Amino acid sequence: MFMIDPNHLCMGCMKNMGASRSVCPYCGFQENEYISRLSPKILPPKTILEGKYLLGKVLGEGGFGITYLAWDLNLEIPLAIKEYFPNGLASRSCYGNQCSLSIVSGSLRSNYEHGLQRFADEARTLARLQKFPGVVNVRDFFFENSTGYLVMDYIKGMHLGAYVKKNGPFSEQEALSIMKPLIRSLQAVHKLGMIHRDISPDNILREPSGNLILIDFGSARMSTGEESKSLTILLKRGYAPLEQYQSHGRQGSWTDIYALCATLYYMMSGKVPQESIERITEDQLLPLHQITKEKVSLQTSRVIQKGLSLKGSDRYQNLDDFMKDLYPEKKSDPPPEPGSSQEKPQQNPESLFQNLDDSAEKSSPKKQKKSGWKSEAFEWIVGGSCLLLLVCILVVVLPSLSTLELSGFLGKPIEELTEALPTSLEWEKTYNKFYRWQDENGNTLAIDTENGICHRIYSSLPDTSIFQIEPKTSTAEEVLQYFNDNGFETDSSLSDSSSYYAVSESTGITVIVTFNQEDTVKSVTINN
Repeated sequence: MFMIDPNHLCMGCMKNMGASRSVCPYCGFQENEYISRLSPKILPPKTILEGKYLLGKVLGEGGFGITYLAWDLNLEIPLAIKEYFPNGLASRSCYGNQCSLSIVSGSLRSNYEHGLQRFADEARTLARLQKFPGVVNVRDFFFENSTGYLVMDYIKGMHLGAYVKKNGPFSEQEALSIMKPLIRSLQAVHKLGMIHRDISPDNILREPSGNLILIDFGSARMSTGEESKSLTILLKRGYAPLEQYQSHGRQGSWTDIYALCATLYYMMSGKVPQESIERITEDQLLPLHQITKEKVSLQTSRVIQKGLSLKGSDRYQNLDDFMKDLYPEKKSDPPPEPGSSQEKPQQNPESLFQNLDDSAEKSSPKKQKKSGWKSEAFEWIVGGSCLLLLVCILVVVLPSLSTLELSGFLGKPIEELTEALPTSLEWEKTYNKFYRWQDENGNTLAIDTENGICHRIYSSLPDTSIFQIEPKTSTAEEVLQYFNDNGFETDSSLSDSSSYYAVSESTGITVIVTFNQEDTVKSVTINN
């Protein structure tokens, strides 16, 4: 028995809009209008797959597939489902809710079958990448209707291309920062022998937290080798390198690097790069530092320009080399104080102690050092006692510092938080009163401020907690227990098995907790 009547769900956002409504009060979706202009190849709303997935509207289409919004009837959570549907190799006809898929015959049928197998293989590979930030999570895969379906987390967010159109280009520092986890994950994917071949701002989602997620992963790489059909259907003009205009062009990591650089070019300039095939006759692609009037550094501009070389052999051949040049090693600096263009001076601990020693020498008269075994023995005893006392302090104090409770910094000056953070964290950026740090695994701490005061805190960092909720450690059961014990009311309309939304009845503070597939906390966000 369903707790939520599927007939009351909006097929545009999967929220419960009640009975007898033709227009969704949440998103404005009109199902009848949507059906009236539906392409014959699209499965109609409320189609049920695998006996448990209710399909909604189309989220996107590509050369090899169609992605639908969906609802898990058992878990009652929204999902995204991608259907293998290669253009030119398959067609569909629907009569009411009855649909049938037709596959081309003859020699081309083997192309379809090979592509379907690749689709399944890449779903299995993606399932091994659940821990990587910047790559969408896979939940299920199944065959039905003579094709395959890939079930993924539904990412709430805006396509990167649409975000840039609405808000304008990113700064250099911001663009490099938010792309870093995604590129790192792509490094690992390349080492598994896969390439994406369809990277562009339209295939990257920006979550409300600011994180970027690469979607439609592997959708372009359905077939390779002699059985490959022409790959022109995979092209994203401005983002596809020259080899993708050739049916048997040699492709590899350098193909994704071109698309990554084109995406970064667009993020920092707001301009789509000139199409690669047009550049053969007349290359009018201006370097980033020139088109942005030197808002982008010459170093970054040169790296992007090399990645956009027409010849694959002139580009970076792997993401390791690309990352070394794009993110040259340098000592990370703390963020500047709010409202100030100057940074706090950092003092080396050795120089600090040296300064203390110097001032002590100046303020006290010099004494002649006593000699003899008694004096030396006394110094050994005092020194040993101090060392023992220091060890005792470390043993007692350090365990209490192992987890940093962040909720106490809400409503406090940003300086108090930055002083409490471990020095091992890498500060990524400061923009629009927004601060962000990351550890070596891409886990993030992000702070929004108003007039230098923290009003929103997001953390996916291990060894931190918010209201005793610890990323990577706390379970869903423990989170609910904490909410129940401490006066938090959970909003069921905004909560599901992948996230909880709760409000403190006494303070009005909101808490959003997201979960990994193993039911441990992925991230915690608080707002006041």
